[in-house]
Amino acid sequence: MNQRSETYIRVLERRIAKLQELFPKWISVEDALPDSDISVLVYADCACSGSWNGEKKNWHDSECRVVARVVTHWMPLPDPPNICTE
Repeated sequence: MNQRSETYIRVLERRIAKLQELFPKWISVEDALPDSDISVLVYADCACSGSWNGEKKNWHDSECRVVARVVTHWMPLPDPPNICTE
């Protein structure tokens, strides 16, 4: 591989790393918990939306029911789409 190819590969790797920073990542509940009552995506055998109730120390699904399965990971929800409503 020549030097020009290697330089181009390094440039692409830096671009990929910057793009990966834009996307939310799964966070283990052992590492951190979200702020209370903020909607997040949770993983407990499957992905679903939910929120953490820090006061009661439990997870709720989108219908405000306590999540019965053990939540292992969570991630922030992405920003909503930018839709013009004119």
